[in-house]
Amino acid sequence: MMNYTFKSRMADDIAAFLRLKRVTGHDEESYFYPLVYLDRLCLRYFPSSDTINKEIADVFKRKKKSESSNESLNRRLSILKGLAEYQRSIGKDAYLCEGLRARVIQDFIPYLPTDDELSMLFKAIDSFPCTSKSDTDHIVAPVLFRLMYTCALRPGEVTNLLKKDIDFSNRMLHIRMTKTRHDRLIPFHDDMLPLLKLYEEKIGKLEIDSPWFFHNACGKQLNEDWIKSHIRRAREKAGLKEKHGVLFRAYDLRHAAASRIVMRWQNEDGNIMGRLPYLMAYMGHVDWDSTLYYVSVIPEQFYGKGIVNIADILTREDANEMEEIKWW
Repeated sequence: MMNYTFKSRMADDIAAFLRLKRVTGHDEESYFYPLVYLDRLCLRYFPSSDTINKEIADVFKRKKKSESSNESLNRRLSILKGLAEYQRSIGKDAYLCEGLRARVIQDFIPYLPTDDELSMLFKAIDSFPCTSKSDTDHIVAPVLFRLMYTCALRPGEVTNLLKKDIDFSNRMLHIRMTKTRHDRLIPFHDDMLPLLKLYEEKIGKLEIDSPWFFHNACGKQLNEDWIKSHIRRAREKAGLKEKHGVLFRAYDLRHAAASRIVMRWQNEDGNIMGRLPYLMAYMGHVDWDSTLYYVSVIPEQFYGKGIVNIADILTREDANEMEEIKWW
């Protein structure tokens, strides 16, 4: 099926858009089949159309019988929107229907921790005890959660890191096949370098054979249940209470990082919108709505309060402090 030749009058644009997605690290197959569906639809019902118009969009966005949920439909709409934006970028008057969105905005309120709350959380994480010579949690947790925070990673992204995904020389992480089905390279904070190297040295002394950068004592990949349980333990030990009806979750480390970036920009020169494309790429978002969300959820009273530095919780002394942790 992947050798299908596009035949509609939009064939060249569809093929070029697909190539663009492939060279920018996206999963080609996830784009290919919806685009084949679009090509066949245009060939049958809109044989003279070489640009996406309202009629094509209206037909394409009808939910198919095989789509039991909105997730698949939203994915198709995201791809159609991307193709329309591509056609506009090459000078065509492609139709962008209002409300043609990749997904619905998050329906939950994030827990935005203060600096003091973050400090208490990480102190709780750093105090996880070593229960046995085969235990690795006290080695893994301080570094894993700092990496999640400073790089604004999703829980699944940090647990999916392989040893070969850490480029110490260039301070880069290779994030593979993410929630949005594409790889990305992101830099990590300067102060993470000594922590990551120290972790690699200490975990290496246990001589556990594993391809995963973060793993358990058996060398197996950590999962999101591990993340959730350790965040729950740290939250309870730090005494973090409910805020707006929600408790602190692992994902809130990502929210905390993104919101601090936005707040720093606001406090520096107010040019948030001009810089959002960089945050969008760094976070691995595929639509503007996801990135704009971080602008909308930050309480106005937080601006100018000093809660702006992504490295607040990660000082130069951290590496020295971690030397004091009991490593087996």
